[in-house]
Amino acid sequence: MVKRIDTTARIESVRLEEQGSAPVSPGAGFTHVWAKSDGLYTVNDSDEEIGPFITGTSSGADTFGYDADGRLTVQTGEPVPTGSFSAVTTIYYTPYVGDQIALYDGASWSLVAFSETSLPLTGFTASTPYDIFAFATGSSIGLEAVEWTDGTTRATLLTKQNGTLVKSGAATRRYLGTILINSTGGQTEDTVIQRFVWNYYNRVSRRLFKSDATSVWTYGTDAWRQSNNAAANKFEVICGVLEDVINVIFSQRVASDNVTGAISIGVNSVAVAGADHDGFILTTATFVGVTIISRYTKVCPNIGYSYFASLERAYSGSNNSFYGADGMGLAGIFLA
Repeated sequence: MVKRIDTTARIESVRLEEQGSAPVSPGAGFTHVWAKSDGLYTVNDSDEEIGPFITGTSSGADTFGYDADGRLTVQTGEPVPTGSFSAVTTIYYTPYVGDQIALYDGASWSLVAFSETSLPLTGFTASTPYDIFAFATGSSIGLEAVEWTDGTTRATLLTKQNGTLVKSGAATRRYLGTILINSTGGQTEDTVIQRFVWNYYNRVSRRLFKSDATSVWTYGTDAWRQSNNAAANKFEVICGVLEDVINVIFSQRVASDNVTGAISIGVNSVAVAGADHDGFILTTATFVGVTIISRYTKVCPNIGYSYFASLERAYSGSNNSFYGADGMGLAGIFLA
């Protein structure tokens, strides 16, 4: 017998009789919840069956959902690092919104209580991303790292088990996020210019910022280059799954005499600027101290490694004066 509950009152509990097969389609805009012997399932209005949801925990209590309460972090005891961390040789999975994670054993999901768990980065390949996975080991969890082919290509793909991202071919390995090893090898970074730790769950806003300490310089060539011709004028990120927008803004004070100056944000390029985020000064008159702005607000251009560089150009082939220090800033907000 099918029963429908339609109320705004608080429901203390619902008892569901186990069914042998999925119910009929719930209709547009509705979802069926039904019980089988191994747990709860849902059927949406496209007749897609999802389940089973969790039927047990490490303490034996019934739980509904696929929790992953921690965050990957470079600072022990701090799920959101409190400062700037360079040349870090260990990654941690630390409780954040709780201390439970749901893991698959090949047949069903169970919640596992965990404390901070670490993974040394010794021997990890320089300038290479690694996916980080959690797995059950006894009554606790372990961490596993899988190396990518290169900066933008996974060697082992992600797939889904009951709608949850896991390692392809090994559903007992639950995907937590992706890190990037720095150019030294065996180390990673979490700074305002290198956000090399990306969480799939419980992402928070992470600040990005780069300026040039030089007070002023000139450039008069009709071609894009990095600000002050300095390779360091950029910031770098790692992204495991393309879901969130990254916001980048570049502002700079410029002065010139009867020439056209421009700035832009180079996305994975220092020689090409995207036409949709250029900032221009179009003039045939002398100007002093004008601030121009360029902005990028899009999903990261690719999975894996990306960088965003501050660029400059003088379209008329005569010198522009570009101001650094307090007159310049490449800034961003990145969810990681």
